[in-house]
Amino acid sequence: MPPDAFRPRSIATIVSRLHADQRGVTSVMSLVAVLVFTMLLVMLTNVMRHLDDKVRIQNAADAAAFSGAVVLSHGMNSIALANHLESETFALVALLRALDQRGSTSARQLLPIMEYVLGTPDLVAAAAGDHLLSNFQRDVVQTIPQLAQDAANEIALRHGLLQGRPPTGSGPVRAQPGPLSGGRGPQWGVLWRTSAVAVGREDQNDPLLRSLPVIDPNQEGNDFAVLEDAVGWRTQASIKRLEVAGESLRLWVDEIARSKNRRDAALLGDAMLQLLHLHEVEYPSTNLPFLLRSPVLPGGASANRELQQDYSFVGVAYRWFDQEHGPKLFSNPLATQSDAIAFAQASLFLPRPRYRCCPWVIETDRGPVTNTDAWPTDWDSFNQTWSARLIPADAEAALAVLQTPPPAPANGMRPLSLGGVQAIDVERVNTH
Repeated sequence: MPPDAFRPRSIATIVSRLHADQRGVTSVMSLVAVLVFTMLLVMLTNVMRHLDDKVRIQNAADAAAFSGAVVLSHGMNSIALANHLESETFALVALLRALDQRGSTSARQLLPIMEYVLGTPDLVAAAAGDHLLSNFQRDVVQTIPQLAQDAANEIALRHGLLQGRPPTGSGPVRAQPGPLSGGRGPQWGVLWRTSAVAVGREDQNDPLLRSLPVIDPNQEGNDFAVLEDAVGWRTQASIKRLEVAGESLRLWVDEIARSKNRRDAALLGDAMLQLLHLHEVEYPSTNLPFLLRSPVLPGGASANRELQQDYSFVGVAYRWFDQEHGPKLFSNPLATQSDAIAFAQASLFLPRPRYRCCPWVIETDRGPVTNTDAWPTDWDSFNQTWSARLIPADAEAALAVLQTPPPAPANGMRPLSLGGVQAIDVERVNTH
């Protein structure tokens, strides 16, 4: 064998042969492809998890806003129910007194009970627990906002549970939110007014700030001393009470006449005199119905402003962001500034009468009659059909609410920092 066979090859020769040698290329390319596809898989996993989380937290915000608004609508219906009871109790007392003058034993037995419901007249020193219906309405005004806040928080927490529902018999999730919510912590819900003040956080004794948009015109109530036009509010409530009581009285007198097949021509007049005495002499400034803070909706910008300020609410769900897969490669820039937030807006409203069933138009001897629900259409505090619905979110309200630190139990959650962002920018990106 020649001696040159054992001479080391030059570096240039080795490099040139290595460049031309294709053995092992597939392994290198496979390694690179696996690395790239792994990164893509992690990225897609992060994207899908964020999208899924966005849908879930948005559902929670929708449910929180709607649930809180439903509780507030129940509060408005409770106020309206008590207003009717107050006025109709006046009518019933007047009717019983007129019947008592005619020697009715049943009227004489029932009259003390109804007078107890009304309470002591204005010219007599009030007793403890007096004026039951007015006190009930004041309790509604005080308690309903916190119940609405609890409902919004409870439904948001339930949307954030690992198993979707709490164990049977475990009670409200808000009583023990931590163990059932997983590593991301509880998903809190807060119900806001569009003024960026959480529902129930205002002074509920202040008639212009309280969550339920109603005014207490009674002289022994807290509102009378601070209202700018207290006498005007009392006069308005007094007129409404007499109107509703008078209508009820006429219906009852007609019913008595039909049941006995004879009409007492003087009964309605005597009962109306008793009603006027109750109204003007015994109870001129107490047992008055509550009134709406924004009762007139003429349309246009003024109506929209009143609807937004007094009858619209924003539900917000808060939670820590989901942790990224592959945190060395991917990061969520929002997570350094705020927590995960979703919002929705709901409003209180009075539904219009609608068709009940087919046929919508009924042929009668007097011609075709349109069959509609017998719902009242007046926007007032005697309407008992208050309902709740989700509505498109207002950009200005959302901008204010999302940048306000939430109260307990969501205190500590970081709101958005949107310095320089305008309402028009929110409208461009907002999809609901």
